[in-house]
Amino acid sequence: MEEMDLDLDHNTSTVVSNLEDANILDGSTDPTNPDWWVIRERDGAFPMGDDMPPAVNEEISRAKNHIQSMDPPTADGGSPVPQTEEPEKFNEDGETLRDEVADYIGTDSDDLEDYLDIGTPRSRRQKLNEVVEAIEESDHFEMPNTFDKIILIPDPLRHHFTSVTLQDYNLD
Repeated sequence: MEEMDLDLDHNTSTVVSNLEDANILDGSTDPTNPDWWVIRERDGAFPMGDDMPPAVNEEISRAKNHIQSMDPPTADGGSPVPQTEEPEKFNEDGETLRDEVADYIGTDSDDLEDYLDIGTPRSRRQKLNEVVEAIEESDHFEMPNTFDKIILIPDPLRHHFTSVTLQDYNLD
């Protein structure tokens, strides 16, 4: 291939799929494991089953606390203090973290807490992940280490040689 100046592109899933199709490898999951794993990225915990709703509540509470801590103090009339007095609380467009997050997820900044509090644990987990993404993609605001996404990953396949392969190559 080097002599012919060929460079073949491939990825692991294609190679494994081809080996499965050729009856060389067999993929299986551990039947004792769940189909999906829930992982809280902040600390690597696995809030599975009944532990997932409280984990979502905790992370959303932490996210709301952070957003509220970044709200600028208000003047007597309830309007934010001008940017010159609290520059770290505003981005270059004069928006607060609350404004930036609300714009990203498509809700009104005044309704952000209610938006995060409403819904099933699954939908609230998705909303939490959107908030994290909004902060991570911000050019001005930094993602704190006090909260993070709660993600789902599928139980991984464990590949092994098929019995035919073991016999054909005397790998028993």
